[in-house]
Amino acid sequence: MHRNYALIAAEFAAIVFGVLLGLALNGWYGASKEAERRDRAETMILAELSANYAVLEEARAYHIRLLPDLVEARNASFRGETGPQVDYRGLGAARLSDVAYQSALATGVFTGMAPDRVAQLSSPYTGMEDLEGTYDRYAMALTELGSTSRGFFDLMTYAFSDSLYGEDEVLSSIAEVLDREPPPNWFHEIDVDIYSVELPAAEDEDPA
Repeated sequence: MHRNYALIAAEFAAIVFGVLLGLALNGWYGASKEAERRDRAETMILAELSANYAVLEEARAYHIRLLPDLVEARNASFRGETGPQVDYRGLGAARLSDVAYQSALATGVFTGMAPDRVAQLSSPYTGMEDLEGTYDRYAMALTELGSTSRGFFDLMTYAFSDSLYGEDEVLSSIAEVLDREPPPNWFHEIDVDIYSVELPAAEDEDPA
């Protein structure tokens, strides 16, 4: 009888050990799959940010190239003169993607990441949302104003400069994630004063 109890105890211990081992293996496998999901999501986000970086560089180059001509055309318009021919091809808004980021949010992979890393990966997308808001506001205002309006070039000047400020901010935050050197601030690349408007000199009135 004593030996039967010992055998039962041994069998019970073996069963418990097997269950615990199975749970441990399942837990390890689950953690391994979760880590794999996080790594895959981060890889997709990094690829998306790299593509967005290239799109932003192109938009930024367009804005930098045209801004001096827009300022000159604006000033000429206010003086009642004919300004330079501007190679204007629209606002030039960068079309950015956030598919990988939204997928990561929806699947909850960020919950297993370090908070600092999540904040770093999220920062460019916050800036992108703000930049797209800037694009949209100016696009609406320019449409309402019309390209034949006298104030068109004035509004375009501010649309381009504000876009450049936003683009530089997003490029900087993406560069931090990708470990790249961001471009210098746009106003260090071109010599233009967007705030000074050259008005025509007032004519002296004839004495009565």
